Amino acid sequence: MNNKKNENLYKDSKQSINPDLINDQIKSRRSMFNTLELYGYKAANLVHRGATLTLIAFILGNIVFGIFAYNKYWKIRRQDMRRQQGLE
Repeated sequence: MNNKKNENLYKDSKQSINPDLINDQIKSRRSMFNTLELYGYKAANLVHRGATLTLIAFILGNIVFGIFAYNKYWKIRRQDMRRQQGLE
């Protein structure tokens, strides 16, 4: 009699598993993972693009300010040379 009860329990538990429900859960978890993965991918792209553009802007800014400083230096130097030569 004990065996029959156990068989009935196993039958009920096997019947309660619905493969469609499991497949739906797997699909929803996969789609959730895919959306999270997509958000992470976009965030990483945004951070890397921002870092790259910041680095390029820093380099170009240093080049521009270096040119201005070079121009100022030679402008002052030319004025000093003209004063020394008595042209001013």
